Amino acid sequence: MVEITTVRIAEELTNDGVTLIVVSIGYPHVLGLEKMTGSRINGFYKHQAARLLRHIKKRILPEAATQHTLALTKSSSFKPFEISSTFTVSFSSNDILSIYRDVHIRAGNQRVTERIGETFCLKSGWFYELEAFFLPDTNFRKILIKNAAKSAADQQKSGTHKYFENFAKLIRKNFSRRNFYIANEGLSIFFDQLTIAPRAEGIPAFTLEFSEEFGPVLPAHTKTSVWKFR
Repeated sequence: MVEITTVRIAEELTNDGVTLIVVSIGYPHVLGLEKMTGSRINGFYKHQAARLLRHIKKRILPEAATQHTLALTKSSSFKPFEISSTFTVSFSSNDILSIYRDVHIRAGNQRVTERIGETFCLKSGWFYELEAFFLPDTNFRKILIKNAAKSAADQQKSGTHKYFENFAKLIRKNFSRRNFYIANEGLSIFFDQLTIAPRAEGIPAFTLEFSEEFGPVLPAHTKTSVWKFR
């Protein structure tokens, strides 16, 4: 039985004593694994957190400084950018650990959320490929796209969600085999903000239920099921 704790990085990035960006990064640390497996998974997430912080300092901090200077020239107030990273454990069972991470960025009046999903084999510490959750020779892309398009159509008809007019075409165009995670109900694929729906819809996700006859299925532990770090 694994235990997952949260490691936090909190920083205020400043310039001449002025706070430009408030950063809060939370990432998982997994306990209860064999040493090598735990080292791989925890090392991955530690590296990803450090990588995100470097990206913020190199790419976003200069933009925040520019916005601060612009606010001074206009004698207007400047609100520090806010960037946070959170994670959700969507599945932890059968030697499978699935997590998705959301990076939230607020810059002025703009708000953006980006999602990344990872699914690990807890016996090896490597990633599972999407096709590992389907029976051999299954056209999983077609199945997932068809399920997502039907779910979106049903949701729009019932009025619970709103999608762009050509959402079925956009689902096919923007499908990514990396954008998935495992949930208790089945396999979920997700789409970036503004790719298939208005910003208010956030990050659309669609779940295909587990099935012994019609994928996805929980994979056997084979060498072909997993792949090394990206």
